[in-house]
Amino acid sequence: MYQYLKRIRVGVSAAFFCAVLLLFIDISNVSRIPLLVSLASLQFIPAVMTVIRIGTPIVGLVAVVALTLLAGRVYCSSICPLGTLQDGVIALSRRTRGPRKFKYARAFTLVHYAFLASSVFFLCAGSVLLVDLLDPYSFFGRIAYTLFRPGIVGSNNALAWASDRLHLYFVYAVPFRTVAGSVFVVTAASAGILFWMAYFHGRLFCNSVCPTGAVLRLLSRVSLFRLTFDLGECKDCSLCEKICKAECIDYKKREVDFPRCVSCYNCIDACPAIGIHYTLRYGKKGSEPASSVNPKRRDVLKQSAALLAAATSVVSLDRAQAAPSVQPAFELRGVVTPPGSRSRAHFTSACTSCYLCIAACPSQVITSSFLEYGVTGMFQPKMDYTLAYCAYECAVCTTVCPSGALLPLTNSEKKEVQLGRAKFIKEDCIVITKKTDCGACSEHCPTKAVQMVKTDGLFLPKMTEELCVGCGACEHACPVKPNKAIFVEASSVHGKAKKPEQKHVEEKKEIPVEFPF
Repeated sequence: MYQYLKRIRVGVSAAFFCAVLLLFIDISNVSRIPLLVSLASLQFIPAVMTVIRIGTPIVGLVAVVALTLLAGRVYCSSICPLGTLQDGVIALSRRTRGPRKFKYARAFTLVHYAFLASSVFFLCAGSVLLVDLLDPYSFFGRIAYTLFRPGIVGSNNALAWASDRLHLYFVYAVPFRTVAGSVFVVTAASAGILFWMAYFHGRLFCNSVCPTGAVLRLLSRVSLFRLTFDLGECKDCSLCEKICKAECIDYKKREVDFPRCVSCYNCIDACPAIGIHYTLRYGKKGSEPASSVNPKRRDVLKQSAALLAAATSVVSLDRAQAAPSVQPAFELRGVVTPPGSRSRAHFTSACTSCYLCIAACPSQVITSSFLEYGVTGMFQPKMDYTLAYCAYECAVCTTVCPSGALLPLTNSEKKEVQLGRAKFIKEDCIVITKKTDCGACSEHCPTKAVQMVKTDGLFLPKMTEELCVGCGACEHACPVKPNKAIFVEASSVHGKAKKPEQKHVEEKKEIPVEFPF
């Protein structure tokens, strides 16, 4: 059985990696099937955020914790897409630098737990900045969308152009949306650091920076099964240490620093004998008396209790922030948050900037921000009506969010959510400035909150704010540049718009006319 562990791990990790990658680079909407979207629930930090912010239990989170308590950090090797991406860089390192030989290295335990403690501290203070930057799933999502997706779109459009010249129309071009230059530079730089760490030091990121790795490292201290040396079978060849990308095997001392082990099973595969295998932690070999107290186990319980207390405080803080006010507050030309976010406070305190909503948006009106939400909200998505507008019949983004920042909405519920209210600046309208007819804003408004009314001999837009849902169709259609004559005033707390009246049109009955001659 042991000889198949690595093969199974490689197969599972490849399947998870390809499925999650498809969510971010898919340009044909194939990835929106519920099975693929549900894979996001297995990602640790987004699932934790959902539990903290909403209180909804996540089966995927329970499964990851149970798996870790059973056999260690299997999540890091098989489920985490960023871990598989690092494995690809490690494999590239072996091909370009020759046979790669790792060696046992000291653990950066204090540094690793310091990153975790800082992330929890910022979270308790109402900021998800460190979580946004360090969460492996969100980190991978930004890399996939910002760095990989443009290549996919460019290749598709080049193929569409070539097939069009040959009168073969099996491929169609898709809009190419670029991210802000600042977002691209920061993402590329952080990805470069990650790739450098993986290329030269294996899974160093997972054991020194990653907050998910730190939590699972704590849990794996009390795993039921753990990898250990079989002193009777070990041939003293050191192959296990040389192949360990977590650099946690000391073959001279016959020890495996199991909390650092990412369960890649390379050591088992490389061992000519079965010198390393799973053993029951509390079995006869190396077991502890029932009456004894393990200090390490006590520390783990204390640290877990501290994290639970911190999470509880975050729950109470978020519920206080997310409580809907009686009257929504509006901000002139402020940042509009996507549908389902309920309020800016809820959104910015729960979003991990994984970019899945950006990748899933059919109209691509959701885009990445940089510092529009402030430093603490770096990279979090926003609505950009200069690019497109929010389709009235669409609520896709609310169904894919893994962290609870966007709550699920049906299409009928989404039609009543007021993201903001459109404001009209008469002096900037081209009807006034150029004395020409327009009406683009009224033609595009799905709720008829904007209607053209004759005023002083000119047809000008008239607003009915109660009907406006803040979709941005009017702002996107307005031809005035650089500042639109009509724009959406952001709502810090989403309101509820009135439904447009459905006028009943009576069918005219045709009166038969006798044949005239």
